[in-house]
Amino acid sequence: MLLSVHLTGSALEQLETISGAVRESSKYRFYLGLALQQDGQTEQANSILHRLAELTDDIYAAKARKLLLVS
Repeated sequence: MLLSVHLTGSALEQLETISGAVRESSKYRFYLGLALQQDGQTEQANSILHRLAELTDDIYAAKARKLLLVS
């Protein structure tokens, strides 16, 4: 929600509060990559999104591939 209204700083703060196994989930990594991209940290964002895009049979990997094609 925060990313959709371009509250990138708040989104990154929320993502930082997440811990444990959730940080390894494709959903977390997708939104972290998207937030970093919106924040202008394109190199780090692309690195995360490229690694995510390598997964198969994963909805967030598919979203990452689509996002990488657009950006």
